[in-house]
Amino acid sequence: MIGLAFDGGYLLAPIPEAVAQQQDAAPAPADGAPADGAPAEAAPAGEGAQEAAPADAAPAKAAPPPPPPLPGASNQPPVQGHEVKLGQGSPAERAVLERLGERHETLKSREEDLKLREQLLRAAEERLEQRVTELKKLEKTISAGVEQKKEEKSAKLADLVKMYETMKPKAAAKIFDRLDLLVLVPVAKQMKPQKLGDVMARMTPEAAEKLTVALATDEITNSIPKTTRTLPKIQGRKPAASGS
Repeated sequence: MIGLAFDGGYLLAPIPEAVAQQQDAAPAPADGAPADGAPAEAAPAGEGAQEAAPADAAPAKAAPPPPPPLPGASNQPPVQGHEVKLGQGSPAERAVLERLGERHETLKSREEDLKLREQLLRAAEERLEQRVTELKKLEKTISAGVEQKKEEKSAKLADLVKMYETMKPKAAAKIFDRLDLLVLVPVAKQMKPQKLGDVMARMTPEAAEKLTVALATDEITNSIPKTTRTLPKIQGRKPAASGS
């Protein structure tokens, strides 16, 4: 029943059945709803029967909407094997970045190659320096040995010169006639001129000639023309016996 005040009295009117059922089945007010006794907004006519629902049915929560895409982002899936970053700008900018990345990798590879070559060169220089040091030591050793040999040879030659100078010129001349120039010339150069002259005066003309040419030209060779050997020998005839 609904009562209305009218001219100091009350007017009672029957409540429609659909409205009464809707009020009985209405759920408890949620947070922020008007308290009991507060006037509620009237529902539009004709919608009360459609909005009537069981009291135990809970309304389903709607899913939140997806976030909006980033500016410049692409909705295409990434290519297999390559990482595709979102928001890289225009295609021209991406191409420039790719070329810069390739250039960076190339320079990095060259730098590593140069470092490796530098290490190899340093190792080669160290080995070369070590080899040079060894060769210098070997050269010093050889030079010392050569000098020692020269000293020994000079000492032996001095002994030979002294021996031939003390010999009689005739005996020394017989030996000089048979000696090779490789041995005779060094001995003759070390002898005193007077002693050598006495010996050469008693040598054969052919041997004395060879020794003279070798001493004058400093050529120790056995290929000197042997003119005296090619000359025919002159043999005299024996005088006939008298009275024959």
